[in-house]
Amino acid sequence: MTVFGGTALSDTGTLLNGQAVNAGSSAGLSSSVGWKPSLNDKISPSASVKAEVTSQAGSGKL
Repeated sequence: MTVFGGTALSDTGTLLNGQAVNAGSSAGLSSSVGWKPSLNDKISPSASVKAEVTSQAGSGKL
């Protein structure tokens, strides 16, 4: 296990058993990281992952 020793964590939209949680604040970390993380693409809902992987993975799908 690696411990990086950080003091901040940007966390939005995290759910635990259907309830919103903020992993950073529950660990005593600041939510101000000094920059805004961005995604290159959307994150799919977990319910659609199986269908997306099945339709897009495999030989000839690149």
